[in-house]
Amino acid sequence: MPATSQTQFDGVFGTNYVPTDAEVVAIKEILKEPRARLAKIEEELAGIELRARNLRQEREDLNHSIDKYRCLISPVRRLPPDILREVFISCLPDDRNPTMSSDETPMLLTQVSSHWRSVAMTTPGLWASLHIAVPNSNPTFHSSHDSTTGVRLMVSQVTDIRAAAVKEWIARSGTLPLSIALHEWDVYPPTEYCKIFFQCILPFSKRWKNISLSCPAASLADFRKIPPSEVPILQSLSLDITRNSIASSGTEWNDCEIFQAPCIRKFSVTGIHADISEFPLNWAQLTDLTLNSKQWSSTNLTITEITHVLERCSGLVSCRLHVGHGANPGNRTEFPTISLPFLESLWILEESQVPAFFAALDAPKLRKLEYWTSRISLAEPSSLTRLLSNSGGSVQELSTNPHLFAVHDFIQCLRLCPFLTSLSLTSSPLVPPLSHDENSPAPVSNSLLQSFAHLKADDECLCPDLEKLTCLTVAHFSDDALLEFILRKQSSVDKRIKKLKLVNVRFTRRATVDIMPHVSTQISDGLKLSITYPPRTYRGPFSLYDGLPSTIEPDPYFQPFLG
Repeated sequence: MPATSQTQFDGVFGTNYVPTDAEVVAIKEILKEPRARLAKIEEELAGIELRARNLRQEREDLNHSIDKYRCLISPVRRLPPDILREVFISCLPDDRNPTMSSDETPMLLTQVSSHWRSVAMTTPGLWASLHIAVPNSNPTFHSSHDSTTGVRLMVSQVTDIRAAAVKEWIARSGTLPLSIALHEWDVYPPTEYCKIFFQCILPFSKRWKNISLSCPAASLADFRKIPPSEVPILQSLSLDITRNSIASSGTEWNDCEIFQAPCIRKFSVTGIHADISEFPLNWAQLTDLTLNSKQWSSTNLTITEITHVLERCSGLVSCRLHVGHGANPGNRTEFPTISLPFLESLWILEESQVPAFFAALDAPKLRKLEYWTSRISLAEPSSLTRLLSNSGGSVQELSTNPHLFAVHDFIQCLRLCPFLTSLSLTSSPLVPPLSHDENSPAPVSNSLLQSFAHLKADDECLCPDLEKLTCLTVAHFSDDALLEFILRKQSSVDKRIKKLKLVNVRFTRRATVDIMPHVSTQISDGLKLSITYPPRTYRGPFSLYDGLPSTIEPDPYFQPFLG
């Protein structure tokens, strides 16, 4: 029976009609021919699928054979060793030092072929940087066992193996300047393992260029004694002192000779219980400074110490400041002007709110600013507003959490950034997203997008140069408002408004409108657009599933601390 033929039952398809016994017999008779035809089609399809499987296997065999010949004539085989070395070096991580893992460069390159291994092992530039992880003396997860044999690994054994590998690694670096990071877990009681690794790198101190140490102060006794003459090319020094040694005296750091190294341009310090302004550094030559506090510490840097340091660092280009709890014990409200004429990048985490301090910063060339705080700003204007007031409208990239300000204060911050090209709105590092009183307007709303797009001639036009918008915090604007914002910005109707290059929004609600089909042209023209919504398992405010067990699968590799 052809698929288009008509029968007496055509009028009852898709209804609740129940055929009689006679009609059931008639229906079965009608189905004989199409069922026979269907069986024949399935038989033919099975034959076609068998033929397709055979062809796919033949194709795989041919590709395998061809690939062996293609490897022989591969251009990379003909590269001179010098060019291959440059390719290898470009494979190194660009945001950190490489580890000794076989899963990444340079160790990965030594496993490809004997030729590549020979070239890699004789390329000093591959081995001139290294991240050293001191074995954790309190392992509580699966990595404390050998992945092949299952035998439990002793920390002392792992330490000996790694220490020998560090020596071999540095030996391959020839005479090149070294970039080394040494990290030890915050463990108690303290161990001697970190000292073993430090002794591996100490003989090469004259080649140290970038040194980062994250370990207990007790492990750095020999480090503090290194004279400036032993580190003649040291340019970057980072010290992160872990918790178990926080009670140590700070006087030993004030006498630290290595701080007098002649070429230090980049300095980072975290967790040192001392007045860092007394360190014998050549502060005036620093271009990059990081002053961090420990969130758990009661001995954080004071705002007075930070002020004294910044007053001496007039050459800074980049700075990170963590103003920790208790940083302003005397509730100081007056500060001298701190001139930072070359500062271009500033990162701030303000736990003790000191708006008067930030009002004293004079940074006319500030281009990139990240500001975070651990509580809703009570001061008006906020620290961020006061800082921006002294920037001369120079800021082009701004990252912050808008929910930690009064709405009008947040808008004022944007007004003070008339040349802003990139805005990133995310949650603060230390606290979950917060919300204002339910009767207060939301900072990230339809009206904000309308101001960016200048939808009405009488409305304020905020940040007309905005090209990149990232919103990874609670967004109270609608899908329709987002679509209107994008279309308006990309339309070039208002010549003062620049087109968007990137929009990245993560909603905490379900989608109401699928805007992607409406912006396909804009995406084709180069707009990078990412809009994500929570999965069905997400439990937002007022969830009907509150109190029920979560259905989200736990991390199979997580194991709780077993003590």
